[in-house]
Parts: sequence; structure tokens; C-alpha cells
Amino acid sequence: MARTCSGERSVGAYTATSGAGSLMLTPTNSTEYLLIAPNAAGLFTRATSVQVGSAPLSVRITEIVADNKYSLRDGYGDAPDWIELRNPGNSSINLAGYGLSDDLAQPMKWVFPSTNLARSSSLTT
Repeated sequence: MARTCSGERSVGAYTATSGAGSLMLTPTNSTEYLLIAPNAAGLFTRATSVQVGSAPLSVRITEIVADNKYSLRDGYGDAPDWIELRNPGNSSINLAGYGLSDDLAQPMKWVFPSTNLARSSSLTT
């Protein structure tokens, strides 16, 4: 197996000229894998997760826009700061009790309401 710069396994040299390749893994912990492949349009990425036993995968922050000027606009035409949360797990997660902050003295400055984040889905807020 070829190895990436981070030491993880890669299909690398085991990829056929057709572009097909495979990699067999036996994870012992719940984890998420990011698959990246080049094609004519650029890079194709896909995340896939494996849950082992009852150890669920935690919610991830996948994007942050902290000084929004040119990105998503809300229903009022404003461009507020936003984050994207991703649930890579196999079951929904209720965000009640989760929170974010930009102040160490107030760690739960913004607390999420009771909202279910479906399995393998994302939420932009």
C-alpha cells in the first residue's frame, strides 16, 4: 500500500489504469473517512463513516465563515457569520445542550435549541 503524507493508507500505486482501486480496512474505533479522487472537473470528495459498536461519531464543524461579506445571505439580504455542522454518524443527534462561543469566560455563549440533526446530514446556521 502507498501512504499519504500523513502516513494513512492510500490506494495509490494499486489503482488500475481504468481508475478503479480498492483498499480494505478493519477499523477498531468509530471513524470518518474522507475519500478524494481527481477527475476531469477537478477533485471529487466524499465522506463516509463507520460506526463500531455503540461508540457514536460526534458532530463536526465542517465550515466556518467568521467575517461574512461575500457568502451566504439570509432571508433579509444580510450576510451574517455562519457555521456548518455535520453529523457523520448512523443515527440522528439532538443538538440540545450543544453550544459555541468566542469567549473562554463564557463557553456556552450560543446554545443550540432542541434540533435533530439527521444521520449523515449537515446543518448551516
